[in-house]
Amino acid sequence: CSMYFSYLAAQANVTVYTIGIGAGANRDLLTAMATGTDPRGDQPDFTHFTGKGGQYFPAAKPSDLDIIFDQILSNIYVRIVG
Repeated sequence: CSMYFSYLAAQANVTVYTIGIGAGANRDLLTAMATGTDPRGDQPDFTHFTGKGGQYFPAAKPSDLDIIFDQILSNIYVRIVG
C-alpha cells in the first residue's frame, strides 16, 4: 500500500522524503518509497517506479529530526530557487 501511494506521488511529480526513527525502521521499504528502487541488491537495479529525487533519512533518535528537516528544506529550496 505504501509503495502504491509512493508510485502515485511520483506519477504526480511529487518528491517523497522518508524518515525512519530508531532501530526498528524498515530501511529497505523507506528507501524504496523515496527513490522507487529496491536497495537490497538481490536483483540488480530493480526499480519499482522512477522516483523524483527523494531520499531516505535514518534518525537514531528523535533529536536527529532537526538536522534531517534542515537537509530536506535545503533540497526543496534549491529546487524552487535553482
